[in-house]
Amino acid sequence: MERMPCGQFKANAAFFRIGVIAHNLFVLFKHSVLGGDWQRYRVVTVRWRLFYLPGKVVRHARKLVL
Repeated sequence: MERMPCGQFKANAAFFRIGVIAHNLFVLFKHSVLGGDWQRYRVVTVRWRLFYLPGKVVRHARKLVL
């Protein structure tokens, strides 16, 4: 959100609103799903610590388990 994507006011306003909604959803995710230690982390840190964890997908009892 450092700079606007184009010179049109309405397009920039829509871009900014989408960014605010994404930020609010991230804060809601941190508060409702993650524990207390995660509250201080920013988006980049949460992405690295959560989504880049190694995992293994196995089939157990006719279900896929991560």
